[in-house]
Amino acid sequence: MAELVGVAHLVLRVTDWRRSATWYQETLGFERRQGKGFSGFSHPGSNFVLLFRPADEAGVSSGEPTQRLEHIALHVPSVEALEQWGEDLRGKGIDTEIEHGGVGSSITLHDPDGLEVELFAPRLGGVLDPGVPAAEVAAS
Repeated sequence: MAELVGVAHLVLRVTDWRRSATWYQETLGFERRQGKGFSGFSHPGSNFVLLFRPADEAGVSSGEPTQRLEHIALHVPSVEALEQWGEDLRGKGIDTEIEHGGVGSSITLHDPDGLEVELFAPRLGGVLDPGVPAAEVAAS
């Protein structure tokens, strides 16, 4: 099987590009990347780019205008880093709570279009820990 090294980019359908850009930049610290005819957003140290497409754009070859993800989970390296995210978000006036579950811990937010954005620290060695080969994953 050929190698995959991660997610390259995610395309989100948004109703207001500027509002979404502001939210992802101010709330989560994404940085704008200007391309020829488009803008992308990356987070320092991450290995993927977010792209926004108008929700009502017709004639898109990659899907229907109503196509959306259920949610995205952004990988946070540890519960300690997740706690720091909680402090940073509270400093911005965003009420947060860390939820601990069998597969990991998370903070759940919603972007301006209502898409659930989860900051997620997987349980080390668990089924959602991307750093552990599937054959070595501890069942959750």
